[in-house]
Order: sequence, then C-alpha cells, then structure tokens
Amino acid sequence: MTMKDNPKVEDNFPWDQSLRNHFTVSWTFPKFVLSSLLLISILCISYTVSFSNASRKEANIAGPVRVNAGEKSIATAPPPVSAPETNSSQKTTLRHIVFGIAASARLWDQRKNYIKLWWKPQQMRGVVWLDRGVKNGTDDHLFPPRRVSGDTSKFKYNNPKGDRSAIRISRIVSETLRLGMEDVRWFVMGDDDTFFVPDNLVRVLSKYDHNQFYYIGSSSESHLQNINFSYGMAYGGGGFAISYPLAKALAKMQDRCIQRYPGLYGSDDRIHACMAELGVPLSKEHGFHQYDVFGNLLGLLSAHPVAPLVSIHHLDKVEPIFPNVNRVQALKRLDLPIDLDSAALMQQSVCYDKTRSWTVSVSWGYTVQIYRGIFSVREMEMPARTFLNWYKRADYTGFSFNTRPVTRHVCQKPFVYYLSKASRNKKTNQTTCEHVRHRVPNPDCMWKMPDPSRIDRVEVYRKPDPNLWDKSPRRNCCRVLPTKKKGTMFIDVGECGDDETKNASIPNVNLTWEFPVIEDYKYLVRMHFCDIASIPLGLLFFNVYVNGHLAYKDLDLSAITNYVLASPYYADFAVDADRSGVVSVSVGPSSKSMAYTVDAILNGVEIMRMNNSVGSLDGKLPAEQLFKCWWRRIVGILLPLIALVCLLLSFSAIMHRTKNNAATVPWSKLPMDDHEVSKHRHINIVKIQIPTLLALCSNYYKKLV
Repeated sequence: MTMKDNPKVEDNFPWDQSLRNHFTVSWTFPKFVLSSLLLISILCISYTVSFSNASRKEANIAGPVRVNAGEKSIATAPPPVSAPETNSSQKTTLRHIVFGIAASARLWDQRKNYIKLWWKPQQMRGVVWLDRGVKNGTDDHLFPPRRVSGDTSKFKYNNPKGDRSAIRISRIVSETLRLGMEDVRWFVMGDDDTFFVPDNLVRVLSKYDHNQFYYIGSSSESHLQNINFSYGMAYGGGGFAISYPLAKALAKMQDRCIQRYPGLYGSDDRIHACMAELGVPLSKEHGFHQYDVFGNLLGLLSAHPVAPLVSIHHLDKVEPIFPNVNRVQALKRLDLPIDLDSAALMQQSVCYDKTRSWTVSVSWGYTVQIYRGIFSVREMEMPARTFLNWYKRADYTGFSFNTRPVTRHVCQKPFVYYLSKASRNKKTNQTTCEHVRHRVPNPDCMWKMPDPSRIDRVEVYRKPDPNLWDKSPRRNCCRVLPTKKKGTMFIDVGECGDDETKNASIPNVNLTWEFPVIEDYKYLVRMHFCDIASIPLGLLFFNVYVNGHLAYKDLDLSAITNYVLASPYYADFAVDADRSGVVSVSVGPSSKSMAYTVDAILNGVEIMRMNNSVGSLDGKLPAEQLFKCWWRRIVGILLPLIALVCLLLSFSAIMHRTKNNAATVPWSKLPMDDHEVSKHRHINIVKIQIPTLLALCSNYYKKLV
C-alpha cells in the first residue's frame, strides 16, 4: 500500500477542520497588535527573573562585623565583590588604595605605634587582620579598623620550621577584597612592623594601569634569602601591591592553590606560588624594602636607590635610624621632610669641596656625610656596610647588591651629620634642612689636609619638586656653596642642570718635562709610575706623551697593577733625538678622568743613550769598524808587554842563582863501600854550619874551606 492510497489522518477529524477555519479567520486582525502583546510578555518575564535573582543575592549578603575584645571569628558567606569605577582616566590617589595589614594580637600594643606614624585616618582605607581579638583602646580612631582572620584549620601545613599563621596572612588580600569596598584600584599588603610613605606609594602605583594584572614589590636584601625562596617573589614585610582585577582572579582560586603547597614556609611564597599559576610575574620596584639585615641602616638609607622610598620593614630587628632616640621617635623625625618634600626623601646626591679635597654625600631629609679625599660617585652610590646579613655566618658577598667597606683607612671614616630640624620658606618655596654632627670619637689622622671635625653644622637647601618621578630617573646634583661662616657648611641640592659639569670641569693641561740630549742618537726613556695619591682604586686615568706624541692612552694604573694601590710600574719607550736636542715627556688628563681627583701622575724618569745613526755610542765612527781592528790593537799592546815580562823574569833568575852560589862550600865525597866505611866506623862526625866554620877559619884563605 502506498502513501497515495491512504487518506490524510487529519482529514478523519472533523473538529480539526473547524479549528483550522477558526484560526484562518483570526489572522485577519492587524499584525501590530500581536507584536505588541509579544513584546510586553518578554519584558515582564525578564523583569521577573532579574527581580528574583536580586532577592536571592540580598539574602546571601553578610555585613561587615567589627571585632571587639573577646569576640571570636564568625564564619559568614563571602559578600559580593564591588566592581571598580568606570572613570579610569582619573589620577590614582590614596582613596583608590586599600591596605591589608597582617598583625599579631600578642605584639599589637607594641607595633601599633608604627602604624600610627604613617596612617592617615581621613584619607586612607584598610583593615588590620589579627589572629584573635584585642582590647579596645582610646586611640582606636587613629588606626585602621581591626578584624579577625577567617578559620584556616582546614588547610594543610607541614613545614617544620614555619608557623601555620602564614596561611591566614596569605589570605588577607582575598578577605579584604570580599569586604566589597567601592572604587578600589589596588590592594597593598604589609606587616604591623612596616613603615610606609603613602605619597610615594601613590607615585609608584600611578605608573601602572590598574585595569591590568600587576603584582608589584621587591626582593630581599639577602642573597641567601632570595636563593632559599625566590628572586621573583615580593616579600610581604616590605609590602607588595596587587591590582584589583588580579585580586579578583586570586580570590577565585587561592584556597585551592594554597592546598597544593602545604610545605611552603611563609605567606609571601604562597602568594608567589599562586601568582605563578596565574602567570603574573613580579614587577620590581626598588622603593619597597624588606630589610633582611641586622645592625644600622645608615649605609642603606644614605645610599638609597634612585627610586622613591616606599617602605621600611623589620623595624624591631635594626637599630633606630637616628641615634640617641627609640625607634618610634626616630621614625617620627621623618615627618618633617615627608611633609615638605616626600618625593625627595632619602635621595642621594654627591658633590665635592674642591678647596679642601672633601667628598660630600647628601641623603636628603636624613644625613650628610663628609669624607676626606675624593671618592667617585660610582663608589659612593654603593651602601657602606654598617649592617649585617640576615644569615649571621654570611659575609659581604651574601648581599643581593654591591657594597663597600665603611672605611679603608682611618682617615677615610666619614663625619656624619643627622637631620635635626627642617622648614620651608613660603616666599622662595625653598626648604632648609639643618644637620648636626653626630659626635663620636674619630681616629687620629696624619694626612696634611683640612679636618672635617671643624664643621659642626650643615644646612641643605632644596626646592620641592612634586613631579620629580614623572620624568626619567636621575640622581640629584648638589653644590657646596661658598661661605665665610666658620663651623657651618651650606649645600644646595636640586636637579642637575644642562651644564652641571661646570662645577666639576677637568682642566685640559699637561705636565711636561724637557731633557737636553745629543742629536742623532736613540734613547731609552723609562717612566716610573706609582699611584700614591689616590685613596680608592679605579679613579686615576691619564694620557702619556713622549716628544709630543701620544704614547699611552687612558692609562689605568689600577688595572695594570692588578688593583693593588701604590704598586710600582714602569714603561719603556725608544726615542730618536731630533735636531732640537731635547726629549720631552708629558702626562695629562684623559677623557675618562674625573673631576676633583688626581688626573695624572709621574714618579720618575730615566733616559739612557742607546746609539746614533751609524750605530755608535760616541762619535761618528761606525761601531763595525771598531770591531774589525780590535785584534790588531790588542797584539800591538800585548807583545811589548810580554817581552818586558820575559826580560824581568830572566834577570831575576840570574840574580837569584848568583846569590845561591856565593853561599855554598864544596865537600869531599863520603865513601860508600863497606870497606871504607868500616875503616872510618869509629870516627865521630861533627856537623858545623858553614857560617860558623867560616868564622873559625877567618885566618885562612876562604876558597880552601
């Protein structure tokens, strides 16, 4: 049976036919009426769905809970995360930054004073996260609000040397994000013993696009710390910043990430592990300071990198940055320069007092140091080792940056002047920082040069520049100002001018010596050098000239003598004497010479005549002719001498023989056979000397004796 033979199924239903007729009649209504009804239905449905979702979210919101004394942590559902503002063109300010501060309830009463120094309650936002509640105080309004971190007991921690509080600290950024604060661009992490310079923090973060993923901070000062953890990790004590989009991404995966690293030591390496999984590298900023050191921070702070100072950590591990006060009082003294010109705080500049051969290092708002002698800027920008490594057995090679000894000679010990007060002249818009000498015993110095101990006070002038870090980084320049006031030095600090080297120019003058010689001869010129004038190595570069010709360019005695100061060295040059009858030697500055340093040195000269144009050491006769007839001259001299010697020997022999014959007397032969001997056996033989016999026989004829 085919399809054609079968009637349609719908034809068997009479009601369907009537229904079809009904719908056919209904399409005669205007089409726009149906379209309007459909649109209204869709709008109603979408509004109902959105309303139900909003109601569900409101039911899950848990408002912030302030923790008072004795309160326990309350587990609540995470609040919604607020989106950042849409106006991204607005400049970043402190209101766009939210701080998450890790604190300990045990040390809160002690370390809260550090936070009070830099926290600005009316301008800043943040939370102090504690491990448990603490008592309320009368000065709580001067600090960020306090909260207790969430329960982390479900997370594994099996590092035998660490503490599991690292897990709760690592979650501070995520917990702060979930508070739902509005208009946030950056989350900044720090410890309760971290001192921040907020304005400089804003300057650093303003360079970055907060809508992108950024993880900003710095590594440790200890090379071994960076090896044990990572050079690519931002150390949390020194502080680090995370952009808002990156914080959102971190919060979504951090708990799972932490579970994968139970063996890590601290909180910052857990953050670093999660950043590695997110593929975000560390953007290093040299103004964040972990300060994994012990001792005095003078060397580090007085040679601060060319970057805004953002943070100082481990305040309880190091000495107060100003002498004779406690740590809080020392940091409080920085309020003056921070209020006057926070951008220039701790920025180093190096200048020279030419008349007294001093090197002056200025760390604005902190110290001024005066050194006897001339030091290069390259050496002065290295921190002096006034501090010790975090690992006590490590030496100076254990730091992650170059350092220099505090002094190489007793006369090189610096004279340190600490900030005592600061002010601003509103008319001239110029700041004045007064520094007073730190009076500590200085060793006796036998150098014949002015003594910096006669300077009791140093005044430093500077015009503030709030846009200092909007340009390419460059160290400030300083100038020692002339003055007749005894006991006081005046210094001007500011940006380097277009012709800043005018105060540090190198005279293009050579020292020349001329020696009279005989023309047409060759001479060996031996020049002796020994750098007994420089204090440090690597400062002396100069040119050497012989007869006006460049014989040695950029001579560096330090490199030639294997970097041994005051080591002797000589150089030989073969010179032809011309008709002038003079051999000249000169030394002078080179293109590598530095201002205020010794620019040339020559300790001695030897000039030895070699030969002339005909190979003679004296006269015009060639030496070859002299060598050809040498044997004739020798024979002509030796033969007469030999003959004379022979005659003298012959005459001496004859005279000696005559003398011996005169003193001899002949004797009869003694019989030798037995018969004759037997006859004379009984004869007594008496031995008489000839002189005696002659005396006895004086009356006889001598020839018969």
